[in-house]
Amino acid sequence: MESDALPQREITVNQIVAWWLAHYRREAGLTQAQLGDRLGWPQHRVSEAERSWNGKRTREFDAHTLAGLALALGVPIAAF
Repeated sequence: MESDALPQREITVNQIVAWWLAHYRREAGLTQAQLGDRLGWPQHRVSEAERSWNGKRTREFDAHTLAGLALALGVPIAAF
């Protein structure tokens, strides 16, 4: 019955943060450029951070960055 098994994929905490980053940005009605302005990042850096959820090129989010993201998006740090 192994042929019926679902494919497995390892997902990192950083990929989960990237997914939630894109989700909360859209929920807040912000463009990547607007969020970048709040963070002091160029738009392409926000885009790269969001796209890192797919695992091809991952970004590591440290505690300082998580705090900044939470503040900029108006969500608690634990939301990530």
